[in-house]
Amino acid sequence: MDDQPAPMPIAPGPGGAGVRLLLMRHAKSDYPLGVRDHDRPLSNRGRADAAAAGRWLDSQAGRLLGPRTAVLVSSATRAQQTWQIAGAGLGLSATTEAALYEASDHAYLEVVREGLLLADTVMVVGHNPATESVARRLVMPVDSHEVHAMGEKFPTSAIALIDLPDGGLRDGSGQLGAFVIPRGDRPPGAPG
Repeated sequence: MDDQPAPMPIAPGPGGAGVRLLLMRHAKSDYPLGVRDHDRPLSNRGRADAAAAGRWLDSQAGRLLGPRTAVLVSSATRAQQTWQIAGAGLGLSATTEAALYEASDHAYLEVVREGLLLADTVMVVGHNPATESVARRLVMPVDSHEVHAMGEKFPTSAIALIDLPDGGLRDGSGQLGAFVIPRGDRPPGAPG
């Protein structure tokens, strides 16, 4: 994970109103027969990738997390397990948000908006298509490797770090500070 980019320091807006989002797609799930979609667990690969995400989060925690951090996790088993593994070293409790499971962009943004009422940093562990779609919507379109990579694919266990200097959740108002694809048994960024 050492060759993953370090996030930029948070860029506060006027009066220190800047906020930071970490939008994470759950790690790779398994597909056991007879198990409802909501209840699908992580696969072995997913557990390894979630652990790799945890190592990246742990190594960057001083730069990633603000003084008030909220963690919001989908109620789906695979998202809960992703956070349990990835967040184990951070010492942060999470709030389960059922609205993140099968969320539309609007519902996802409402959960984030509610989190920002209590925190200056919000980490969300959710699902596609909403995680990818919301990240693309919020990020200012600039010509950078990370923006292009995120635009191509937002795979399982990927994390987008988005700074919102003025604290607003408007299309194109965010700066992508990092886009990482943690992998447990493959080089970082390798296809899964």
